[in-house]
Formats: sequence, C-alpha cells, structure tokens
Amino acid sequence: MILLLPVLYFTAGCSNHQNQSAESQSTQLADLYDTLSTPQPGEWLYEQQELGQTLEEFRDDAPIDSNNADATFYILPIDIIHEEEFSLIADVATYLTTIFGNEVTVLPSINAQLFPSHYFRDEQLNSQLLLDEVIRPLLDTASLGLMALTQHDIYPGDGWNFVFGQANTKEKIGITSFARYGDYDTESARQIVLNRLIKTTTHELLHMLGLQHCIQFACVLNGSNSLEESDKKPVIICPECLEKLDLIFPKFTERYFPASLKFYQQYQLTEEQHFCEQVINVLQ
Repeated sequence: MILLLPVLYFTAGCSNHQNQSAESQSTQLADLYDTLSTPQPGEWLYEQQELGQTLEEFRDDAPIDSNNADATFYILPIDIIHEEEFSLIADVATYLTTIFGNEVTVLPSINAQLFPSHYFRDEQLNSQLLLDEVIRPLLDTASLGLMALTQHDIYPGDGWNFVFGQANTKEKIGITSFARYGDYDTESARQIVLNRLIKTTTHELLHMLGLQHCIQFACVLNGSNSLEESDKKPVIICPECLEKLDLIFPKFTERYFPASLKFYQQYQLTEEQHFCEQVINVLQ
C-alpha cells in the first residue's frame, strides 16, 4: 500500500555550453575556503583513514557524464505523512533544482509499515536493505539518481549506531534521514532543520554522482560522526568538488554561486548568503 502524495516537478534552466577554465576558477576560490584542521578524537577523519579522490580518479569512476547532465533527479519520501514534513522535502527539491538546474520529481510516499520486520531495529530502519531492496528497483537508470528521504532514524548494519545518510556511488541511489535534526514547530527551528537537511541531501547526492569525501577543504562533502561535527561543516561545495562537477555539468561553478545565492536570500540563510556574495565578487 502506498500513501499517495502529489507528484511534484521542480524545473530550472540547464546550460549546455562547454566548460570554461574550471582549474582557474578553483585557484581563485581556494583562498576563500577554510582548510581542514588536524582531526580530533571522535571526528570522522580521526576514525576513518581516507585518502581523498583526485580529479582523474573521479573522471574514471563517475557513474554519469555530461551526456546525462540534464536528466531528472527523483526524491522518494518514506513515511512522510504530515504537511510540515512534506513542506521540508519540497524545499529540498527547490534547493536541488536551483543549484543543479535539473528537474526534480518528488514521488508518492511509501508507507514503512509495509516493510518486513527485519527492516527495523526497534524504531530504526536498515538503510542498506532500503537501498538494495526498495530504492534500487525503483531507479530509472536514465535518471540523475533516486534519493529517499525519511523522518525515521536509519542505520546501515550491525556495528553502526546510526547514519544521517547513505549513498551508493556506483548506482545513483541514496537515502537521507532527518530524524535527529530537531523539531520544526517554529520558523527559526525549521530553518535549522532545513539547513541540516539540504546539507545531508546534497552530501549524499554528490556521492551518488561519484564524488568521495572531501579531505582538503571545509565542504559539504566532509564526513561527520556526530550532529555537532556535521553542523560545523558548510552547505557550500568546495573548489575541488566543484571542479569535478564541472566535468558533468557544463559551467557548473560559474552558475552555482549565483543560483545558491538566490536560494539563500529567499530562505534567509544569511551566513551562506554572505559567502556566496563574497565568491561572486571574486569571480567577477
């Protein structure tokens, strides 16, 4: 049984022009970003020995290329019933279509009560089972990807307490949870939850596009072990990751900051707004 919600389409113009010098832009931007400090006990890079990903490695491993850059991206709500939750997902879809320029389609919500009992650990959902058995079969291989969004807490398997999100970098599928992001019963609280949700959703989407964790700059693609660590990383994509995205989406860096600024102004995310204004001034 599926709880039917309206199928929403979010569209924006998509450029088909050839890349300009992404390397030159990356060099211009690098000084504006903080580099990562030495990881401390409990932080992601202290626990995980990651080597990063070069531009060449990304080029070889990316699951899509510029020929698929105008494909549709799909969002699959899981157990999204309340209007407040659906409103958050609609805002995430608006954000994604604003910065990527692609159509974003929100599918009808799936009722988690229909999942087999082994999908659950108490109230948590097993994200790996969802990826393998629910999300992957629904993927349109011609699409940009399929991301599930849920208010259930998720974990990928034994040995893990929880994850904010999980994605498969080879198959364009992912899942994001906002169970640990707090209440959204006031406008100020909702703004915090939305910021966290677009951060994690963007993080997982970049994984779905083939990007690995960023270990050089403060970036939305930094790994995190806790909500505190996640809150410290920005929503903004760093120069190294932007350079990779320029290989898929022509002139992505050039339009990313003006597009992001438009969203941040609309949703009154002032810190991100000021950073985008600073970058735009440098690139002019």
